[in-house]
Amino acid sequence: MQNKSQELVTSFAKELKLKGFKGNFHLDKPTRLLNATDNSIYEVMPLAVAQPQNSKDVETLLALANQDEFKSLYFCPRGGGTG
Repeated sequence: MQNKSQELVTSFAKELKLKGFKGNFHLDKPTRLLNATDNSIYEVMPLAVAQPQNSKDVETLLALANQDEFKSLYFCPRGGGTG
């Protein structure tokens, strides 16, 4: 059974697609693990990885994230993964 955070992220992913998000939104463990590490000693496993295709996708993602039901989610950008 999924925990509350995972359920919220899954719901966010579904809503994002309904809102016309064209990029990729990954919930699978391999993609999340790949994005959890870089060349530093730090590792934080994300619940999801968003890969917007264009600026409209970024706007869509942020607008949805600003809705009350999703305000408990947090987001952080990822650079090149070089530490």
